[in-house]
Amino acid sequence: HPDLRRALLDAAIDHLREGDVTGLTIQVLARAAGVSPGAPYHHFPNKVALIAALATEGFALWFERATRALASEAGAESRLAALAHAWLRFAATHPSHYRVMFLPDVEDRARFAELHTTSGKGLALLLGVRFTVFQAGVIALTLLYSAFFAEIFRSALQAIPPGHTEAGWALGMRTRQIFFSVTLPQAIKIALPNIGSMFIGMVKDTSTFTV
Repeated sequence: HPDLRRALLDAAIDHLREGDVTGLTIQVLARAAGVSPGAPYHHFPNKVALIAALATEGFALWFERATRALASEAGAESRLAALAHAWLRFAATHPSHYRVMFLPDVEDRARFAELHTTSGKGLALLLGVRFTVFQAGVIALTLLYSAFFAEIFRSALQAIPPGHTEAGWALGMRTRQIFFSVTLPQAIKIALPNIGSMFIGMVKDTSTFTV
């Protein structure tokens, strides 16, 4: 393969658009890249190493996007808003990278030095903006709980049997109609208890603003 490392990363990106991290294995990626099961190990000794490489690429992409966003901003508030918008746009356009950038599997700074060096560049951009205690607290809680809420909704949507969508198609409904009229109402009902618990935790965590 002319560039197997790139092919494996691209296969991982494609897999994570629909599948989960648990189902992401070296064997799955080897099949997707059209190579033998042992070929990926020439580039990645294990699954975690591949995830770390994908996370490193994600932080590099984020840093590039954030740098461009800050180029035309001068004030602290406008720079903060530009970073927030850049982060949301990055998460929307690179969901596969976003899903692996903060996994506990890649927290080892000695083992994944390149990853943490790259992520540190993005942190340096944030440190260049002076935050009030309230702003820093809101940012921290937003980043923390948005990940929880996203996972809650993802799990709730996946809990809806595919037969419900197929039944909607059989009745002549469009995919958009099925989502808003059939899938989403059920998913919200499933997600509400956990969302309530998260909101309670978030309110309790606002006590950190006074530390």
